[in-house]
Amino acid sequence: MNLKEPIVLGQLKKEKSSKPIFVLLVFALLIGTCFGLPSIKKYLATNENDLTRFYHTYIGKYFDDDVVVDNSKKEDNDNNKTSSDIKLIDDKTILVKDSITVSDIKINNNTITYSVSASINTYLDLVKYYIELYDENTSLIGRVKLTGLASSNNITNTQNLAFNVNSSVYGKVVLLNDDDYPEVTIERLVCKYNDNIYTYNFSDNKLRSIYHEYTFTNLDDLNVYVDSLNNSRIKSAFINNFINSSSATTEIDNGYRFTAYLDLSHLKISDLKEYIDYNYYNLDTLSKTVKYELESKGLDCA
Repeated sequence: MNLKEPIVLGQLKKEKSSKPIFVLLVFALLIGTCFGLPSIKKYLATNENDLTRFYHTYIGKYFDDDVVVDNSKKEDNDNNKTSSDIKLIDDKTILVKDSITVSDIKINNNTITYSVSASINTYLDLVKYYIELYDENTSLIGRVKLTGLASSNNITNTQNLAFNVNSSVYGKVVLLNDDDYPEVTIERLVCKYNDNIYTYNFSDNKLRSIYHEYTFTNLDDLNVYVDSLNNSRIKSAFINNFINSSSATTEIDNGYRFTAYLDLSHLKISDLKEYIDYNYYNLDTLSKTVKYELESKGLDCA
């Protein structure tokens, strides 16, 4: 035997490739997903959970032709609306927007009465929620500014309307911003409401000062009169603490009169604390904002 001749001891078997099995598994998963999508969608439509949000975020957008995008924070504020959330106003109508719910809407002559609540406490005078009213052709008639402190308990408001409303009225609740208000150019605006007269002075269409006059003439209940008089006197004393602002409460023949001049360059409305009046606005507020919001609240402005 030649010691240099190689000796074959055995032969290794070739390893089988796992690639064909992997490809088959991926193919099966894809087929199963495609055929199972209708059932998955049906389940997720009625079961809101983390899996639902995962589906719509990572899967549904690639397979669905009818993916719904949440545009609740965006508003189309054209004068004509065709959105399905416009509802015929009657005694059973409920309008919802974000955390705000409006119900018991009644329109009589030139006034509107409604109940409003919110899942989160909301000072409606400080945000721009409106009831939009439409005619039967879905053309915008006008807007009503929501006011008051909305909470889990309903509050009821009655406001004057600055426009005429016919029998068939449709509505929805919207959230606007200053860009949605029509432009105006004014130097002085006088608004009246329930024995209140507000005079707003502007420079370059920006608010500079406010003069407020309120006359109390209800003498039917002496206790009510005295309480109101004392509260106005305390408010006057408080306002007099601010630079260039002044206030007085004086008795007259048939009641009392409260007056206040507010120099907004030295006073923020929030500084008034419990004496705040939500028909006051801060320095540099645009004239179009003041006019539009006050008229939408039901004040008579000129």
